[in-house]
Amino acid sequence: SSGDWTVSSSCYLYGAQTAPANVIVKPNAVLTIADGASLNIDQKNYSLRVEKDGGVLIRKEGKIY
Repeated sequence: SSGDWTVSSSCYLYGAQTAPANVIVKPNAVLTIADGASLNIDQKNYSLRVEKDGGVLIRKEGKIY
């Protein structure tokens, strides 16, 4: 899919995923990067934005790059 990824309720990311644009974590939502999972964001053109009261949890061996 294209466009921003908006996380409005808590969820897990598994495997290797590439975001097509910005990743936005909304209030009261948590994006969990599962064990061994990876999230690739083109940081030259896009960003990871965590709004107030949102969160990102990176489990063991997980990564954001």
